[in-house]
Amino acid sequence: MKPLLAVLITVFANFCLAQTDTLFYDSATGNYVIRYVGHFTYVLGVDGTLRSADKDEALREGERIIERDSTVTVIFEPGTKVDPKVICTVTFDTSRGIFQYRYEVENGKDGKQTLTRFLVEFGTDQAIGKTESSSWRATRQTEVRNEALVSANRWGWSGSGRRGIPPGSSQNGFVLESPDLPGIASSYSRGGAPILAFPDEGPLNFDLVNKIARLRVFPADHVLRNTLAPFPPPKDLPPVGFVDILVSYKHQAYNFGWITNKGIFNSLDQKLDNARKQLQRGNNRAAKNVLEAFINEVEAQKEKHLSSEAYALLKFNAEYLISKLQ
Repeated sequence: MKPLLAVLITVFANFCLAQTDTLFYDSATGNYVIRYVGHFTYVLGVDGTLRSADKDEALREGERIIERDSTVTVIFEPGTKVDPKVICTVTFDTSRGIFQYRYEVENGKDGKQTLTRFLVEFGTDQAIGKTESSSWRATRQTEVRNEALVSANRWGWSGSGRRGIPPGSSQNGFVLESPDLPGIASSYSRGGAPILAFPDEGPLNFDLVNKIARLRVFPADHVLRNTLAPFPPPKDLPPVGFVDILVSYKHQAYNFGWITNKGIFNSLDQKLDNARKQLQRGNNRAAKNVLEAFINEVEAQKEKHLSSEAYALLKFNAEYLISKLQ
């Protein structure tokens, strides 16, 4: 087989070749292979050649309609052959009271497709997506709930036309704006897999197109990466409970590689433990002082042992907690 640069479709007129539909995953190529037995309509030309047709097609002189069973083999290439790395930088616009989440997406050299779609899930209805690149468009995603199409807490960015991020390249300018705090979220990237082409030898009917569409579901046909996105702070959560959220964020940041030094990890942990103890004793002033020291250490380690994600996650959530202490 030639190297797969596009979806390859071959129509076999010999309907005895296969008797049932099959679908299997080829681990060597990372592609899905569908062999479908269907009933197809053709026009037989005067020169003996076949062309795809439907039953209502007008015939030219000397032509006739032929209907027969055929086996169609479709090689479907998923959009998961990308190698995304996502960097999120968060800033706070004090004049508007809005957090800006800026994403840079890299498609690593190991990618085999151009990255053409990037999505971020978040936990709030208060988020606006936009793009600072003319070659991408931002769209609020929708999903079906109870047979109705409703907005999902997900923004997506798609490369206009055939534009995208080739392997070894990166793109920035993907932006979310929200008044809500940074939290850990999922991002999804998809490659520009070739669009299914219909062969001249025979049309692919709706049933086969449906089988292919089931392989392109979200999120299975995307590559997942961890990032930051806006989430509303929990309602009526006591300060001690919010310290526990900070501890959880710190542990996850370390596991994701956003905190790269065990000593810094332990030092931040000690400060949060101390803040919890002060709050449990009702000593809010002392807890504030500890949390301010926590933020100072986060500031000192920014872009050293803390990534932009760890910095924003810990700094802005700690500042929110301080603002709630009387």
